Amino acid sequence: MEKTYDMIVSLGGNCYVAVQLRHRGMRPYSLPLDWTYIKGAEYVAKLPELIRTKFADFCIYENMKDIGEPGMEAGKPTYKFEDTFSGFGFVHQFHAPLTDKEGFAVDRAIIQKRIDRMYKNVSQSKRVLFVLETSFTFDEAIIRSIYEALRDTFANTEVDLRVMQFGGKSLVDADIGPHIHFTRHIRPSSLESDVYGTAAEWNWLDELRLTNRPKAAELRKRNLIVKWKYSLWKALGRSLQKDGAGCVSLVLP
Repeated sequence: MEKTYDMIVSLGGNCYVAVQLRHRGMRPYSLPLDWTYIKGAEYVAKLPELIRTKFADFCIYENMKDIGEPGMEAGKPTYKFEDTFSGFGFVHQFHAPLTDKEGFAVDRAIIQKRIDRMYKNVSQSKRVLFVLETSFTFDEAIIRSIYEALRDTFANTEVDLRVMQFGGKSLVDADIGPHIHFTRHIRPSSLESDVYGTAAEWNWLDELRLTNRPKAAELRKRNLIVKWKYSLWKALGRSLQKDGAGCVSLVLP
């Protein structure tokens, strides 16, 4: 039976929730955790607190740590930071080093705008699906606590939670509550099929209906542009490479 949602929200884990939603025209705007990553279960356990406090103290200057060499995206430098308060990593959002406080403030303001958008839009929606995907496993108790934080925070909205874990030792595909679905996959995440939005593990998204999804013709056009860009980069001798977040980026050989 087809389910209909007003919004589908990425809770991060890595970039692939946002990638899969974008591929299907289910990501009409940016939200705060789209391009973040979480490196371990102890940090996933902090998600309920972040949700309940509207991300208070999330990604503030005093808690940020430089974690790698800068890269380039769309002609702009990108700096890799970790928020030591929440454990979230950022590899795409910041375009100024930590020594440039004013530049950091500009990028942080964009993240705050996305936080405010998420809370406003979810609160005004009837039904919303939240999706978390990680490249490691963690206990069901954490999954339940994340759902409880979402349910309590957005009390006037019907909330569902879908959690996908990769790199497990056994397969799991089960409902662990009326509003929680949990899958565990043996293969690692961050395959090229994840980048293109064609990985079979994400086909369940095709069974959903989003109330403001673009028309089919517009969606096909978007996907052709994405594939054309990757083909062009490869033709120029560039390649796909995973960064510290497990995300795939385009780099020179």
